Amino acid sequence: MKRLLAIDQDVPTLNIINFSAPDLGLEVFSAVHELSLWEVEVLAPDIVLIDCHLNCIDESDLCAQLKLNIQTQSIRVVLLSNAHDYGLAAKNTHADACLLKPLDGKSLIRTLRQFVN
Repeated sequence: MKRLLAIDQDVPTLNIINFSAPDLGLEVFSAVHELSLWEVEVLAPDIVLIDCHLNCIDESDLCAQLKLNIQTQSIRVVLLSNAHDYGLAAKNTHADACLLKPLDGKSLIRTLRQFVN
């Protein structure tokens, strides 16, 4: 079973993720605070969803750290943002995908399905 780590301060967003992801055979772990690279490595997720406002500022953020670290670069990272310029953050941090908040369950499943199959 693949593992999904969701990092977001917004509890309704985490609820949508926790409700939708198991339908794709994903084991879900949630965090409402920023995690370090080491903490993510210990959880060993296959996919990480990160709230862009929590930790997606520049190349030093968690997404970029995951993508630049040889041990974690294969983890799929999806940014979650309520800003319309989230595409720039995704590009700067090497994210695999991005989703606009408020999160839509159908969009979430469509995006996650790309990384589960």
